[in-house]
Amino acid sequence: MLATCPALEVAEKHLDTLLQNSRSGTADSILVYRMQAHYLISKALIQYMQEEQPTKVSSEELQHYLQENSGEPALSKEDALKSDLETALHALHLADNLAKARYTAGFAPVDIPFETGAELYDASRLYAQWCEGKDGPPVPEGLLELHATITKAAAAAGDTERQMKADVLRYRYIEWDAHKEQTIRKAMVEKIEQKLRAGMASQWELREAKLDLQECELSLLLWSEDSVLEGFNAYAADSAKYYADLEKAAATGMPQVATPERLLRTRLRMLNAAAFATLLEA
Repeated sequence: MLATCPALEVAEKHLDTLLQNSRSGTADSILVYRMQAHYLISKALIQYMQEEQPTKVSSEELQHYLQENSGEPALSKEDALKSDLETALHALHLADNLAKARYTAGFAPVDIPFETGAELYDASRLYAQWCEGKDGPPVPEGLLELHATITKAAAAAGDTERQMKADVLRYRYIEWDAHKEQTIRKAMVEKIEQKLRAGMASQWELREAKLDLQECELSLLLWSEDSVLEGFNAYAADSAKYYADLEKAAATGMPQVATPERLLRTRLRMLNAAAFATLLEA
């Protein structure tokens, strides 16, 4: 591709909103760093996959690109991927350092540094595999200690939701196990359905939890050639429908629902799924 695709540009606008909110003090810095990393990782992988496909470029698009990038050497897809992942890693390091500092000072629960640490470890492993051609680094010992601390606290308080959230992070980012993640996410969906019936949750939360479950199950479908493309197409369609509903909520004055973070996450869902589906169809 010659430049960032229009679909990614929309996601970038949501990220820009988050960055503006951070500068004005209305968005948490840890969240913004994390979302910046999520965007960059998705952008890198999406553009890398799209480069695998022949791209038709109109003369107008070519002229515009040359005008915008005159005198600038073009990065290869490998260099662009490496640059985006390095920036994502930097953002996650900032998030992790800030989370640890807040936890140490007593301003944040242990769950926060565990979440940032898990995402940082996963991104480090991805960078090692994609950019260095080697296995990822060993799991930091302190990361599993944080998980053990959460487990102990959740058990003492009978807080199953807190435990499930921590376990999902563990089996998604640290000790990859899609079967265990799937089991936990199913339980999370059931829990939200119970809370919804009691008026303690929203349809938006339930739809997100179902999309999380659907995304997890895609990794299991990768072993089934007959259904994997169908699964990615369904996930892309469901994500697109959710995103369209969020846009409607934003247009009708529901900012508490259509937050920049939720819009960005959902936009990246549909783009990732569509990119994989296109690659599988080739």
